[in-house]
Amino acid sequence: MRALFPNLPVKDFPNAVSKTTNHNGPHQMHLLPQYGYPWTWAPNRTMGFTWADLRGKRVLDVGCASGFLSFSAEAAGASEVFSFDMDSAIRQHKLPFKNGLYFSNFEEWVRQQGAWIETWKNAYWLAHSRLNSHAKVFYGDVYDITREYGQFDVTFVGSILEHLSDPIRALASISKVTRETLAITTPALHTEDPIARFVGDQDKPTVDFVFWVYSIGIYRHVLGMLGFKILNVKRPSFFYEIDKREVEATTIVAERS
Repeated sequence: MRALFPNLPVKDFPNAVSKTTNHNGPHQMHLLPQYGYPWTWAPNRTMGFTWADLRGKRVLDVGCASGFLSFSAEAAGASEVFSFDMDSAIRQHKLPFKNGLYFSNFEEWVRQQGAWIETWKNAYWLAHSRLNSHAKVFYGDVYDITREYGQFDVTFVGSILEHLSDPIRALASISKVTRETLAITTPALHTEDPIARFVGDQDKPTVDFVFWVYSIGIYRHVLGMLGFKILNVKRPSFFYEIDKREVEATTIVAERS
C-alpha cells in the first residue's frame, strides 16, 4: 500500500484531453484511449449526482482509473476527495484461457499489464494537473482497502465489480470505509430473483476480463447484509470509444440503514 498525494510529475500529452469543460456540474472529460481510458463520460451519461448533495462530503472513488468521478465530485462541492485504484497488475484477475498470456505466462502478463495500468495512472495525474485538482490518491487491494484514511460519506464504485472474480468480497471491503452512501455502477440483471449470469465464453478468449453480472435481488441481499438499503436504481448509458457504441449500465444507490 502506498499513498500518493497530488505532487507527482506527469507526462503531458498536448492532445490527450480533448474536452475539459464545466457544465454547471460535473466536468465533461474525454481522455483518448491511447492515454489510458476509452470511455466518454458526459453530463447526460454520468452516474449523476441528483441522488446526493456532495457539498461538504468526504468522497471515495473506488476504481478511479483516469479520475472522472473524482474530479466531478470536486466540481460538485465535495470537501475532500480520495481516489483509489489497484497498486499492481497482480491484483487483477482474468479468466483462465489456456492459450492466454495470463494463464500461460503470468509473470510476463503482469509486466505487460503493469505498463498499461501506468497509462491509466498517468492519465489521472495529467487530468489532475490540468484541472488543478486537490484530490488525494492511494493504491492498494480492493479486497482489503486500508482504513487509515478514515470513513467516507459517499463512495463511488464505478464499473469494477464485473471485472472481479469475487465482487461480494470487494463490496464487503468497500463497505467498511463507507459511512453513509454507496453508489455502484455495473451491469445488472433487472430482477429481484437472487441470480447471477456468468459472462465468460469459451469461444471468446479475448473477452477474459468480465466474470459475473448479478441481479438487483443479489445486490439487495448483499447490501442488506452489509447494513445498507437500496434507495434507487438507475439505468444510464455510456459511450465506449473503442467500439463506438453506447453501453447500458446500472447505478445502484444505497444508504446505511
